[in-house]
Amino acid sequence: MTQPTAEPILIPLDGSDMSEFAIPYAATVAAALDAPALVTRIVERMRWTSTGAGYLIAPGEYAELMELATQDARTQTQRVAEGLRVRGVAARPLVEEALSPAALIEIQRRERVALVVMATHARTGFARTALGSVADQLVREGSCPTLLLRARGRLPEQPALERALIPLDGSALSELALTELERVAGRLVKRVTLARVIDAEARGGASREAAHALEATRQRVERDIAQLRGQVETLLLWGPPAQQILEESARHDLILMATHGEGGAARWAFGSVASEVASETLKPLLLVRPQQRQG
Repeated sequence: MTQPTAEPILIPLDGSDMSEFAIPYAATVAAALDAPALVTRIVERMRWTSTGAGYLIAPGEYAELMELATQDARTQTQRVAEGLRVRGVAARPLVEEALSPAALIEIQRRERVALVVMATHARTGFARTALGSVADQLVREGSCPTLLLRARGRLPEQPALERALIPLDGSALSELALTELERVAGRLVKRVTLARVIDAEARGGASREAAHALEATRQRVERDIAQLRGQVETLLLWGPPAQQILEESARHDLILMATHGEGGAARWAFGSVASEVASETLKPLLLVRPQQRQG
């Protein structure tokens, strides 16, 4: 197997079957980008003493419990890494002991990770993901974009990620998604819809201005990204933004959008819109925010 030279794709696991829902998607992304996979699990340190109360867990018992947890983590990450190698993806297991799964942020930076691919619980948004609140933390504080996948049903063998819906709102912030598009275009994403949602009560002039802006963006994307020439369409939608994005995503494989980042889900590029999309979508959602390193 030729060793890829690209920065790695990080796959966080937590010991559950649900967290492994991300694996086929990570394999698809890694193969398309010729990137290695870093299969990671954090073993959280347990409290074993209490101020003024002595031991909560005897030192010997604590060490035994940590060893069992570490061995379980090694078994899962090694199994998943081997499965990825069978698919033709260079993969490395990584198990680290830390105070919380938020240590994934440091691993991102240290390993120069290009993308995080992880599963979330069904219909609970970011606050209750496979790794607790860590997905929200990765989106807000991480050094790279995050691809979130709703864990449901059977694991797909070869998931499609070719048709991307990119919601824009006319701001430079929302167009950060186009920077990430440039990295994955042609290799992963092959067709794109640039969408703008207009208030149903907006005047006709607003629609014309939005249509002109979308067309200008389409021309720029096709000029700058040769792999997408002739493969970019524009779409105006009317109504509640999140609802329209969710409905339109039914004919796409992937939603790619920018987030505000620092203020959490409530202060994303589209205010509460991105938060609602994240909570409700059944489609893969690729999020990028300002200050994240764009490869």
